[in-house]
Amino acid sequence: MISAIAFRSTSSTFTLYRFAFIRPVLNIRLDKFILVILFCLNNSMPVSAQISCCCDIPKEIIYPGLDFEFDQPPPFGYYSYFPGSFGPWTVTQGIIDHGDPAYCGGLANGNPNGPSAFIDLWGSPATGGGAAGTLSYTLTGLTTGNTYFIEFWYATFTAAGSFSANLKIDGGSLLNVNWTANNPGAAIWLKKVYSFVATGSTAQMSFTDTGPSSPTYQIGMLLDDIRIYECSHDDEKPVILNPPADEEVACTTNVPPVPTLKLSDNCDKNPFNRFKSRKDSISPCLVKYYRSWEIEDHCNNITTWDQLITIQDIDPPLELRAPSTKIIHCSDSVQSKFQSWIGNHCDAQMSDMCSSISWNISYSHPPKLSCDSVKVLITAQDACGNTTQDSSYFIVVDSIPLKITKAARSMSVQCSGHARDSLRSWLQRQGGAELQSGCSKAYWNNSFDGDSSRTKMTVYFVASDSCGHQDTTSADFTQSNHADTSYINNIQCQIGTSFTDTLIYTTQYCDSVVIRNNISGRKDTSYLKIDQCQASGPASDTLHLMNLEGCDSLSILLFEYHQPSRTLIKDFQCTYNQFSIDSIILAGQFCDSILVTERYPLRKDTTLINTTTCDSSLAGVMIRHLINTVGCDSLVILRQQFVSAKIEIVQSYDCLITQAYNDTVNVSGTGCDSLFITIHIPAKKDTTRLMKQTCKISEAGQKMEHFINAHGCDSLVVTDIVFQPSDSMVVLLTTCRRAEERTEKQSFVNRFGCDSMITRIYHFQLADTGNITQHTCNPSEVGTDSVWINNSGCDSLLLIHTLLSQSDTTKIRINTCIPSEAGIRSVMSKNHFGCDSLILTETTFQPVRLQYHLDSVSCHAKNDGILTITNLNDFQRPLILLLDQQRVDSFPVTGITSSMHDFRMIDSAGCESEILQFELYDPEELMIDLPDRISLQKGQDTLISFNRNRPVFRIEWYPQLCQGCDTIDFQGNDDLWLYCMVYDRNGCPARDSVYLQIVSHDEIYLPDAFSPNGDQVNDYYYPQGSANITVQEFRIFDRWGEVIFDTDHCVINESSTGWNGQMNHRMVNPGVYLLYLRYSQPDGTTKLLTRSFSLIR
Repeated sequence: MISAIAFRSTSSTFTLYRFAFIRPVLNIRLDKFILVILFCLNNSMPVSAQISCCCDIPKEIIYPGLDFEFDQPPPFGYYSYFPGSFGPWTVTQGIIDHGDPAYCGGLANGNPNGPSAFIDLWGSPATGGGAAGTLSYTLTGLTTGNTYFIEFWYATFTAAGSFSANLKIDGGSLLNVNWTANNPGAAIWLKKVYSFVATGSTAQMSFTDTGPSSPTYQIGMLLDDIRIYECSHDDEKPVILNPPADEEVACTTNVPPVPTLKLSDNCDKNPFNRFKSRKDSISPCLVKYYRSWEIEDHCNNITTWDQLITIQDIDPPLELRAPSTKIIHCSDSVQSKFQSWIGNHCDAQMSDMCSSISWNISYSHPPKLSCDSVKVLITAQDACGNTTQDSSYFIVVDSIPLKITKAARSMSVQCSGHARDSLRSWLQRQGGAELQSGCSKAYWNNSFDGDSSRTKMTVYFVASDSCGHQDTTSADFTQSNHADTSYINNIQCQIGTSFTDTLIYTTQYCDSVVIRNNISGRKDTSYLKIDQCQASGPASDTLHLMNLEGCDSLSILLFEYHQPSRTLIKDFQCTYNQFSIDSIILAGQFCDSILVTERYPLRKDTTLINTTTCDSSLAGVMIRHLINTVGCDSLVILRQQFVSAKIEIVQSYDCLITQAYNDTVNVSGTGCDSLFITIHIPAKKDTTRLMKQTCKISEAGQKMEHFINAHGCDSLVVTDIVFQPSDSMVVLLTTCRRAEERTEKQSFVNRFGCDSMITRIYHFQLADTGNITQHTCNPSEVGTDSVWINNSGCDSLLLIHTLLSQSDTTKIRINTCIPSEAGIRSVMSKNHFGCDSLILTETTFQPVRLQYHLDSVSCHAKNDGILTITNLNDFQRPLILLLDQQRVDSFPVTGITSSMHDFRMIDSAGCESEILQFELYDPEELMIDLPDRISLQKGQDTLISFNRNRPVFRIEWYPQLCQGCDTIDFQGNDDLWLYCMVYDRNGCPARDSVYLQIVSHDEIYLPDAFSPNGDQVNDYYYPQGSANITVQEFRIFDRWGEVIFDTDHCVINESSTGWNGQMNHRMVNPGVYLLYLRYSQPDGTTKLLTRSFSLIR
C-alpha cells in the first residue's frame, strides 16, 4: 500500500513523503522505506521558544532516565517491559516497548534532537498480542506553588489511524491531558509542553496510551527526550508608585486629566494596564467620575485601583469687594438712594467659578426719613445653592439740631376751678413753646412730677428727636385759690370831705374785698421866677396844669434877664505836640459861662553830627543837652567814627616782566594817610584754536593769525579747516497703493554749504483691521458691522461686534412685622450695560418673635398662671395684648387658666408679634385619704396615718396632736372627728377627716345617708364597728322591695366590699332605701339589723 501524508505545524511546513509497508497478521515489518523530507526546522530549538516563566527564566531540573538512555541498550528492534521497574520508571499496567533508534525501520530518525532510544506505550512482546501500557515516574524536589513544565517529543508509527495518549500528574489531580498524533517518527517528531502547579515536594507523572489504532498497528504513542522545567511562584502584585487619590472639584473644567501611572513589579517591567471610566450625573450640581485601573503582570497578579472624582460645587461665591456702608443726609432722596444702592447690590462684587450668581437682598424695614440705620443682608447664591452672605448698613443722618424758637411762657391762674385743666392744657401746649426741627420728628417731655397741688411749680420742657438732638426751655405755673383784700386810694377834686367805702367781689371759688379811700383833692396856684440869658425872651407867662391829685393847678412864670460871660486863654507849652482848642461851659448863678483855651506847642529840636577821626581815642558818640531860644530842650548828638589809613591795592599786567612784584606809595593829606599797593603781574601770551568746515578739499588745512590781546601781549589764533564731504539721508515711507511704490532722490545744500541728498523709499502697506466689542439690550442690534476709515495713512477696516446683554433681575427679600406691608413690589431700573434691570422687592410678613417667661398654674384648679414678655423694648408703646383673641389690660398677664392658649401683641406702629401658643397644665390635685370611720373601744390606742398621691411639705392635725407627723398614736375616749391638713411645696392644700367612734364589743354602725358622687368621700355604704364582728349577709332593697344589692362577702370597716350606689353598673336614683344585715358577734350570737337610709347626690 502506498500512502501520501502531509504534515503542517504552526511554525514549519513539511513536504510530502511516500513509503510502502506490509502489515502481516501478527507483526509489522517495514520492508521498503522511501523518505523524502524537505523542511526547515532547527535541530535544537531554545527553551524560551515554547516555555517562558512569568517572572524569571525557566530552570531545567535534571531527572535521570527521562531520555530513556539507561540500562543495557535494547536488542535490535525493541525490548518489552511488563509491570515493574523500568530503570527509574515504573510500568504500572500493561506493556511498554523500549526501542532502539533503528526500531521498526528507524522510527527515531525524525527526532530533531537526533535518533536515540525511545519508548512505545503499546507493548508488543514476541509471544504475540499486546496491551496499552502505563509508565510512571516520581518527580522529587518540587517546591510548593512553583509551576513546572513537562516538555516531551512524540511520534506515531504511521500517519493513518487514530493515535492518542494521556498524561497525568498525581493521578490527574494536578494535570490530566490527552493528545492525539499522526506524525510518523521516521519523518518528524513533534513536541508537547504541559504545565502544573506543585502542591508538595513530590508528584507522580504517568503516561498511558489511549489510541484506538494502537492495537491495529501493534505500535502506540512513541515518547522520547522528556525534560522538566521549573518556574518560581510569583504572587507579588504590581505596585502603583503614584496612586491617584480621590478628588473633589467644584467645576467640570477643574477635573484633572487621566494621570499616567508609574508602575513597578518585581518581574514584569511593563505590566498590562486596563483603564475604565464611568460618569454618574446624580444631579446638575453633583457629578461623579469613577476611574478604575487594573494592572496585571505576566504572572496574572492583578492590582486594582479606583479613583473617585466628585464634581460638587460646594464653594460659595467669592467676595471680590465687600458691600459699602452708605451714609446720606435725611434731606437727600432717601428712598431713591436706598433703592439705587441695593439695586447695585450695595456696591458688593461676587464671583463664582462654576455658574452664574443670583442676588438676594433682605432688610428689616425701609429707611426712615429721619435718623435711621438699616442693616441689609446681601446674599449671593450660585446655581447649586451655595451662598455667601455679607451685611452692610444704610445710615440716614440728621445734622440739623433742634432749636426752640419761642420759649415757654409762665402762666398764673387765680381763683379758678379749672386750674388742673389749665395746667394740663399748658403742659400739652409745652407752655406755648415753639420748635424748629430738621428731618426727624421732635418729641416733647417735661419735668412735671404729677403733683398739681403746689401753688408754684417750675417746669422744664425738653424737645428731643430720634437723632439725639435736644433743646430745653422752662416756665412757671402759678395758681392761687385764696380770698384777697385790696386797698385803693381814690383822690377826687369834686368832694370837700374825705370818706371810705368797701366793695366785695364774689366768685365761685374765692371772694375779693376792695377798700376804697375817697380823698378830697386840692387846687393850687404857684409863682415861679425864672432867670433867662436871652434879652429877647418874654417877661412873664401863665400855665394851666393838673397836679398830682388830678386837680387844676395854675403856674405864673416871671422871667429875669442876665448877661452871659466869655473868657479866652492862650497856653504855650513845650509838652504840646500840636495846636488845639478846648472849651469848658461853667454853670454860673444865672447864665452859663464859656471858657476857651488855645494850646500852642513850643519847638524842641535834635541835631545829629557825623564826623570821622584818625585818633581812635576820640571815636564814639557824645550827647549834649541844651536849651533853645524858646526855652525848650535842644539835643546835640556828635558821632565820631574812627577811620584808619586808607589802603588801595592795584593790579598791573606787564608783558615785559617774567615774574610778579609789589610796589607801595604813601600819600599824606589833611585827613588820614593813604597807602597805595601796586601788584605787577606778568601778562601771558595766549593762543586760540578755531575749527571750521569746508566742502572744498583744496581749502582744508591749518591757518595761523597774530594779534595783540587785551594786555597788549601777542595773541596767536590757529584755525583748523576740516574737509566736510556731502551727506545723504534715506527716508522710508509707506503707501496704500501698490502703483505708488517707488524711490525718489532730492539734492540740497546743507548748513556747511555742501551737497546733501535725501532718498525717499515708498513701500506698499496693506490696510489694517480693528475690532470693537460692544453690548446692546436690543436683540435686533446684535451682529457685526464694518466701517471703513480713511485716515492720513492707509484705510482701516473697523469691525464692530455687538453682543446681546441680558436684562437682569434682582430679588430683594425683606421682612416686616406689619401685615399690610407684606407683598411684592417691582421697580424697573437700568444695569451697567444700560439694559432693563428689574428689582423685585418681596416683603414677607414675619412677626416679631416673643421672648417670654411662663409661670404655670400653682395648684389644681387655681387658675393663677402668669405670662411675662421679656422683650417689650422691641415694640413701640402703647401695646394691644390679646389672649385667646380677647384684649387684656394687665401686664404681666395674670389669672391664666390651665388649658391651651394663644397670645399675641400689636404695637402702636401696627407691628404684630408671633402667635405664641402655650398650654398650662392643671397640676395633679393633692389628695390624702383617711378612713371614713374608725371604731375602737374606749381607752384603746390606734395608729392613724393617711395615704397621699405625692410628697407633702407641711402636715397639720386638728385637734393639734403631733404637727408634721405622718402617723399619730391616738387613744380613744370619746367620739371625735379628726382632721388632717397637708400642703405641698407650692402651698397647695389637701384635707381629709376620719370619725373616731367609741363602740362596745358588739356594737355595729351604719350611716343614715351616703353620697356616691365620686369625690372619694362617703362613696360607699358599708357596716362599721368592732373588728370582731362578722357580716354574714348584707342586702339593699328599694321602696318596692326589689333587691338591688346582695353580698355574703362584706367585711366590716372595708368600704370596697359595700354598696357603691349602682345597679347593673348604672347609678340608681337618689331616694330612701332599706337594708338587711345579718351578722355574728364574738360570742357566736347572730343578730339582724333592718333600717332605712338615704342616697343623695
